[in-house]
Amino acid sequence: MAEDEPVELYAHDAVERAPLRRIRRFSRPFEIGFLVLAVAASAFWLLIVILAFAPGGPFIFLSPNGAWLTLNPARLPEDAVAFRDLPMIAKLAGLLTAALIYGAQIIGLIFLSKLFGFYRRGVVFNAAPIKMMRRAGAALMVGAIAPGLMQPLIRATGALDKNWFHMESVAFLLVGAALFLFAHIMALGVEIERENKGFV
Repeated sequence: MAEDEPVELYAHDAVERAPLRRIRRFSRPFEIGFLVLAVAASAFWLLIVILAFAPGGPFIFLSPNGAWLTLNPARLPEDAVAFRDLPMIAKLAGLLTAALIYGAQIIGLIFLSKLFGFYRRGVVFNAAPIKMMRRAGAALMVGAIAPGLMQPLIRATGALDKNWFHMESVAFLLVGAALFLFAHIMALGVEIERENKGFV
């Protein structure tokens, strides 16, 4: 080695940054995917509201076993009632319940998209993505328990819904709780790492 050749004093950090680059790469599809799901769920909710009051129907029906979206009412159960034929207070209760369920799920998907947006930008072990993970978990849990919470209001207004417990609600509840737990674990990890650096 020549006497005037510069010598690198610190090791190159390419190896340390490789995991971060991989996190950024796999985060983009999830960021886009959750955003697409949020847009699709919003469009479906808007379609339901439009069809509930659209002329030429009815298209939305309710029965004790659930809600129905159909273009052929003849194939529905005999106890199915058109949404537009319900009393106004029952309509408001139904729309409020559906808005809470779909709204919480849509908000949860948006928060998940933002979470992976942080990861795509390389912000991983930070307060911002941890907060977003908590918010996503909380929103999904609200969407999961909303059908049960709204049952007293639904029944009080005369809109029967005996089949309000669905397995997808359990899935949303478990995913939301897991996100909340992971956020807590990550927050503890960041705190431990900060304490370790303080002792160095």
